[in-house]
Amino acid sequence: MSDVKKAAPRSRASAKKAGAGFERVAADHLAAHVDDRIDRRVKTGAKDCGDLAGIRAHGQRVVAECKNVSQWSPGPWLKEAEAERVNDGALAAFVIAKRHGVAAPGQQVVLMTLDDLAALLSGKRPVYIEEGSLCRGFASTTGSRRTGRSSRCPMGPTGCILLRFSGVLASLLMGVYRNVTWFSLHLAR
Repeated sequence: MSDVKKAAPRSRASAKKAGAGFERVAADHLAAHVDDRIDRRVKTGAKDCGDLAGIRAHGQRVVAECKNVSQWSPGPWLKEAEAERVNDGALAAFVIAKRHGVAAPGQQVVLMTLDDLAALLSGKRPVYIEEGSLCRGFASTTGSRRTGRSSRCPMGPTGCILLRFSGVLASLLMGVYRNVTWFSLHLAR
C-alpha cells in the first residue's frame, strides 16, 4: 500500500471561501493593470451577472466568471458565462480559471468563445439568424428521400440574407430609377 494521502473533499464553506479568494485576486490584478474600477460584484440572486464588475470594452460591459476548482468543465462554465452575459446585457463574457500550483494572478487561464473574442476585438456582438429561416426559397428540394428534409442552402444563412437584401434593395432602386426616369421624361416634354 502506498502512503500517498488523497486530499479531503472540500466542504461547501471552504469551496465558497476559495472561490471568493480567487475572485478577489483576479479583481485586484485587473484593477491594477486595466481599470481601477474593476472589483468583485455584489451577488444579486437568481439573475447572476458574473463575479467581477467594472470590466468594459468599447464602452460596453463585459462579464467575468471566476472558477477555482480542481476539475475543469469548460463547456458548462462557458454556458454559465453566456447566461450571465445575457442577464447583464453585456458585450462579451469570459471565464477566469485557476491554474492549480500557479500562484501568479497574471498566469491564470482565460476561456471564452470565439464569438466573445470577436465581440471584444470589434465592439460588436456577432448576430446569427437560424439557417433556413430566411432562405427557404433557396434550399435545395433534392433532399434525402429517407428523411424528406431538404439540404442546406449552399450559400449559408449570410449569403441568403444578403441575396434577399440585395433583391429588395434592387427592387427599391429599380422602382426609384423607373420613377426618376418617368419623371424626367415628363419634365422634358
